[in-house]
Amino acid sequence: FGAGLAWNTFLLDTLSSATPDQFFSAIPDGPVTQRMDIETSGHMGETALNVGANYQNKLFFGATLGFSTIRYQRTMRYSESNLDPSLPLENWTMTDVLDISGNGVNIKLGAIYRASEWLRVSGAWHSPTSLSLSDTWETSIESDFKESGTYEDVALGAYDYNIRTASRYILGAAFILGKR
Repeated sequence: FGAGLAWNTFLLDTLSSATPDQFFSAIPDGPVTQRMDIETSGHMGETALNVGANYQNKLFFGATLGFSTIRYQRTMRYSESNLDPSLPLENWTMTDVLDISGNGVNIKLGAIYRASEWLRVSGAWHSPTSLSLSDTWETSIESDFKESGTYEDVALGAYDYNIRTASRYILGAAFILGKR
């Protein structure tokens, strides 16, 4: 996803070397104009189905079944333009695109107990969220030479995986003093 693409688009060359483990850049010492742009976007959301109940206005229960969605995208473009007219390379650009998407599910349970007119105690448990995610990425390099033309190479990748977040335990108390 880097040196291999540069090799295939003639940004690296071994022809000028007596040893095969040595390579040379198409722009050995500059000068160049460099530019990098990075665009990101994404969201994480949850759709929830809820139910609640109350027993004698003293004990209140609630439960939620949550369905999570995740989407993240990043596009990075890096380019160099050659400013030395004696070199054959005009410019080159590397574009790297990452796309992450997935879904998950969790449960939330809670209760509030009205111990007296002035005291409320509560507790809740949020289950771990089990997420199934997919990453896809594409990296491409395009080089433009003055006499030999344009060369492009693309590498694609994908990876599926699961993540399980931590559960949460919550305790609370509320005191009511007078009318506050």
